[in-house]
Amino acid sequence: MKLQEKVPRDNKDTDKSVIKNYIIGTKYYKFIEEELSMIRLLGIKDADAYAVDANGTKCIMSKAEFDSYRELSPDGYIRYCIVDQEENVQDVEVLFYRRKDFTAEKKLPFAVCRQNLPDFFKRYEIVDLVSGDIDDYIKEVKNDKGVAFVGCSISQESCPSDIEFPMLFENTGRHQMILTACYLEDTLDDLLKLVSSVPYDDVLRTLQEQYERYSEGRCKGTCSTLKELLESKRFINDVYRGFREVKVDFDYEPELMAKLTQEIEDIGKSPILDSVWIPFDREVNLQDMKDEYLIVRDASNKLWIVSDRKG
Repeated sequence: MKLQEKVPRDNKDTDKSVIKNYIIGTKYYKFIEEELSMIRLLGIKDADAYAVDANGTKCIMSKAEFDSYRELSPDGYIRYCIVDQEENVQDVEVLFYRRKDFTAEKKLPFAVCRQNLPDFFKRYEIVDLVSGDIDDYIKEVKNDKGVAFVGCSISQESCPSDIEFPMLFENTGRHQMILTACYLEDTLDDLLKLVSSVPYDDVLRTLQEQYERYSEGRCKGTCSTLKELLESKRFINDVYRGFREVKVDFDYEPELMAKLTQEIEDIGKSPILDSVWIPFDREVNLQDMKDEYLIVRDASNKLWIVSDRKG
């Protein structure tokens, strides 16, 4: 297995999850008698106690044992935080960075999921909203006796043209920040195992109560837990989008190649004239393939590299 280039650490990062240059969720590997052993960092109890997940089993390793593993550079990063807004309002913000976003000078995330945002993908079905301000949004919808949809996951690629993407991160302060590593293979459940949702759940429940009082029942889309927020707003789809992943509801079968390729074309919005399906493997250098591929996640969450060799 080839070790990918390590990502430089940001010395200004104050996340509790960044401990002595270790980021929670990072994977480490080594070969034991030619057998690959993979672990994932869950936390550091003290200087000689590292909590890891080894093939689904949680255990504690000494620093010496942990240091015998090599880092598998993350494909991306997820940052969880509580943000302060005006008038004593707090919100939960979840940001996704691809590796190239995280190492860029401005560190602009690829995607954001927040509760206290209009649902930009449903609002046009309800009212022709000009202002992106949530208070104006609710008031305008209430005046029309309609329903306000709130909470949204949105990416650089899916952001409507009339919305300035950086505006979605506006706040007066951030705290309870947790940064975790993520990989192409991860599911939403994999990501949620790396973070305690308790402080975020508390903020979401408070915000939900505020919406219920303010909107008189005309506000839909509020969530009471972090898991519910990320699931209902389909945050993981934006993560997949950033990784060039396409999620399908079928499993790969060679005899269905033509049908599978057509469905992938429909989802990916580009023709695949000569497709080759390769089981995803870390030894395959995707950079060498440039942009002539898609990663397909089948119904069993198995990853496939589908080459896009144009004729």
